[in-house]
Amino acid sequence: MTEATTAPPAPITDVPGLPGRVYVIAAGLGLTAVLALSLAGEWAVGLLICTGLALGAVNSRLTRASIARFTATGQADKRKFAVASLVRLGYVTGVAAVFVFAFPPNGWTILVGIATFQVVVMCVTSLPLLKEIRRA
Repeated sequence: MTEATTAPPAPITDVPGLPGRVYVIAAGLGLTAVLALSLAGEWAVGLLICTGLALGAVNSRLTRASIARFTATGQADKRKFAVASLVRLGYVTGVAAVFVFAFPPNGWTILVGIATFQVVVMCVTSLPLLKEIRRA
């Protein structure tokens, strides 16, 4: 008897087209926010949401680079990865906090942009995985 061996699943960073789709959707949402909020007389809120989307995109890109760097060696050090993640999140939090306090009363809307980007990432990431689970 021979056992069928299967290749391990590809890491999420290897999903073809995933980052591009996320960035295109985020850009579309940002443009929509700016246009809609400009018509409502709140163009600054639209720009802050776009800034949050951009900050989420930068965080996403840095996360992907960090994952690639730590897995490339084959011996990923969990402690170094955790420290790198905390530093990256600290920078993102610091930049967001500057905007929150520098642009009252609407500065908090940068957090809406960051949160929206994360929701887009989760949706775009989970749909191919759900399709794969259904096929199995």
